[in-house]
Amino acid sequence: MFGSPGSPVKSITSSQAQSQSAHSLDKLSLTPPSHPHDYDSVSRPDTRLADALGARDLLASRLITACTSIQQKTLVIERLETEKTTLQQTLATLTTKKEELEEKLAMDLQKATKALSIRTPGRETFEQPPGYDDVC
Repeated sequence: MFGSPGSPVKSITSSQAQSQSAHSLDKLSLTPPSHPHDYDSVSRPDTRLADALGARDLLASRLITACTSIQQKTLVIERLETEKTTLQQTLATLTTKKEELEEKLAMDLQKATKALSIRTPGRETFEQPPGYDDVC
């Protein structure tokens, strides 16, 4: 064979060439791979690439779907929070009005009770005299 540049050229006999050839074949393993994935990678490298790309595309699709779902749910949550705030304000207003009406009713009842007690001193109930309805 030829040596590197600047080195003297060596000649090889045919028996030495055959010996080197046999030695090279010994290094080359002709046995099938022991692991199935090794066999796939040797026989179909493009299949593994296609599988990886398919998995990537599926993951991207699922991420897009999840992101869209999260955005929709965020909008619903914001709408519900706004509605909750509005309802709480309405409830507070109605509670205040209810309390005001109860106070007014209590005061009116107190006035009416006082007015009746002034008309009928010493009596607990106000009775109409007999035949009063006939006159009026």
